[in-house]
Amino acid sequence: TLLSNKPHCSHRFVLTLEIHQNNKEQMFDMEAESDEQKEITQRPKWDNKIQYLLTCIGFAVGLGNVWRVPYLCQSYGGGKQNSFLIPYVIALVFEGLPLLHMELAIGQWLRIGSVGVWSVQSPHIRESPLPWRDCPVNLNHTEFIQTFPQQAIYATATFPYLVLTIFLIRALTLPGTSDDLIYLFTPNWEPLKNPKVWLDAATQIFFSLSLAFGGLIAFSSYNPQKNNCERDALIVGCVNSFTSIYASVPIFAILSFKSASGTGLAFILFTEAVIEMSASQVWVLFFVMLFCLGLSSMFGNLEGVLTPLLDLHIFIVTCLMMSDILLTGLICLISFAVALIFTLGSGNYWLEIFNSYVGSVPLLNIAFFEIIAVAFIFGINRFNDDIEWMTGRRPNIYWQAMWRFISPFMLLVVFVAYVVIEAEKQPTYNVHFPLADVLHYPEWVFVICVLLSILPVVSIPLVAFYKFMCFLKNYTMNRQSKSILSSR
Repeated sequence: TLLSNKPHCSHRFVLTLEIHQNNKEQMFDMEAESDEQKEITQRPKWDNKIQYLLTCIGFAVGLGNVWRVPYLCQSYGGGKQNSFLIPYVIALVFEGLPLLHMELAIGQWLRIGSVGVWSVQSPHIRESPLPWRDCPVNLNHTEFIQTFPQQAIYATATFPYLVLTIFLIRALTLPGTSDDLIYLFTPNWEPLKNPKVWLDAATQIFFSLSLAFGGLIAFSSYNPQKNNCERDALIVGCVNSFTSIYASVPIFAILSFKSASGTGLAFILFTEAVIEMSASQVWVLFFVMLFCLGLSSMFGNLEGVLTPLLDLHIFIVTCLMMSDILLTGLICLISFAVALIFTLGSGNYWLEIFNSYVGSVPLLNIAFFEIIAVAFIFGINRFNDDIEWMTGRRPNIYWQAMWRFISPFMLLVVFVAYVVIEAEKQPTYNVHFPLADVLHYPEWVFVICVLLSILPVVSIPLVAFYKFMCFLKNYTMNRQSKSILSSR
């Protein structure tokens, strides 16, 4: 009958192929959904809530809480007062907590790594026809990642608090401690007029909470979807900020008004202070604490890289059939080889360059695009619906105002201010680090600083342009196929 009806033969044949293709697509969708449910059930979960919170806290609480916050408090003090804690708390409330809550919610809902989140959050940048026309099914691809070192995280996350408590007790017995504490907690309003203090407070929040690294999204992806991520964000954020202040007290009391940060504080000034104490051999615990802080932070940094590689089935990983252990070892080996630059005679200078330029502008950019993608591309109302399904209630007006207006605006202002301030000055370094005369880096180092600021985020516009071109190509092909069908 189909072949005998010649005027309509071609049209019916096309319709038959379309129906057959639609049936195959429906069967594929059903199989994919069943496979997805199987993968979700196979995805490892945390043994208990304490293990998850300790891992997030251990990742967030790092070296910056111990050796950078006390230095910034001293740097922006005038006379016998301190002004840094005020913008630090403001940045925490208006920038840190909203982004922390968003990252935990994204990972918990999608159960996928940080890179894979983009393809799920913004499917319309790669699909044709537009997804809101036919409401296609967008699957979350997740699978087995790795089990976590359960015993290690209990030690690395809690041991620093034990050492800080020991140092706090010792510091309170030193002469002049009361004056140091008055200096730390007495506000000074005059330096708040300096935009640099607000800039440093905003960027320090990213270091303190480990935002925009991808590790928090990876950790929360192992949570059950019915989990109160809002409470988790508040716990992690408050504990982290409390740790910064808690660590500042013994550091201030022991070092008094000596100003240093980074390796200068950890391995020079603090070492000199420990030598003057009785039973100085015991105070080597300070360096054990630094090791634990760095190790617990590296768990999250490594997971932020490992999870997307396995979630997205990267070509080289799939072809080589790498196990999670082998891939973890390979990433650690590459990181170790790159970090050898810091062991050279100029290692301290490279460390300062990386610390100043890799962890500032790139994090601000990533966080800005992250909140824009969720609030304005994926849709804040859809995001609220997802959180309501997970927690049983919609985010309150505080979260709404932060995600919609205040946090994106603050990130944009901080980024512009940072670029303007840094563009006006040439990078400098201290001869015989960390003291002595201040000299300018050569011009080729300035080029490296610019590259370090751009390379971590250059993939965002490149991938966006690539996806947009793919969308235009698919959209054009779809329009052409429809015009052919309509003409027939």
